[in-house]
Amino acid sequence: MPESKSRNPHQHHQNHPAPLRAKPKKRGQAALVAMVLFGLLGLGFGYLTTEGGLYLLSGATIFGAVAGYIVGYQIDKVLEKK
Repeated sequence: MPESKSRNPHQHHQNHPAPLRAKPKKRGQAALVAMVLFGLLGLGFGYLTTEGGLYLLSGATIFGAVAGYIVGYQIDKVLEKK
């Protein structure tokens, strides 16, 4: 304890706010959700209209998934601007 009086005083650090970080970009999930939803809708629509033809079912499902991706991508772009 005798040394504590002869010691240099500590420098007190001021509490500086943490540097502002850029918010991490949230990856839009609307495209994935819309792809699955539209794909299932395409599958259902294809089944009801073709009575189970395999080629037309797969085509309707792929068409629905592509349409869902396009719609979901547009939704993500609109939400990203805000």
